[in-house]
Amino acid sequence: MNILQLFSKFRKEPTAKDYIDFLLDKENDLGGRDDAAMDLYKFDEPEVVIALVKVATDSSEEDIIIDSAGESLREIWNRNGISPPENIINKMNPEAKKFFTNESI
Repeated sequence: MNILQLFSKFRKEPTAKDYIDFLLDKENDLGGRDDAAMDLYKFDEPEVVIALVKVATDSSEEDIIIDSAGESLREIWNRNGISPPENIINKMNPEAKKFFTNESI
């Protein structure tokens, strides 16, 4: 079950916290966690950035989720005119870091 299926049962729109909780629970299915990482780009709360950075710097995390976390971070920081902190970028896994280098897509 993915996050949208879960919350459609309750007939409410998932909040940033809902997406974060789903993303960080490694027992949830990979596709749903990836969707959560992608959908978090819509939110600007500090806890969203913290969760995405946690995923983007976790060497035990799946590449697909790291990639989505990196892309969402780029979207959030660009939208808010924030220069990505070098100390965070340097700790990111390559799948997330690519969004902040000259070779980014």
